[in-house]
Amino acid sequence: MIQKNLEGKSMNQISKETNISKGKVHHTIKEWKDKLVSTDYDEIFTFAKLVNRSNITIEQCTPRF
Repeated sequence: MIQKNLEGKSMNQISKETNISKGKVHHTIKEWKDKLVSTDYDEIFTFAKLVNRSNITIEQCTPRF
């Protein structure tokens, strides 16, 4: 769910794709965000958008870091 959120998918899209209720999707993502410092989420989201635009996966990108 978190990766789908970082890919920019809406809660509705994630719910439909995973067959998990929208409430559970929201709760899971909120729990994850609450564990991060607020700026961490923004940086992670920005990074994920850049990776998506480059047509590679995060898994392909991370070994280079």
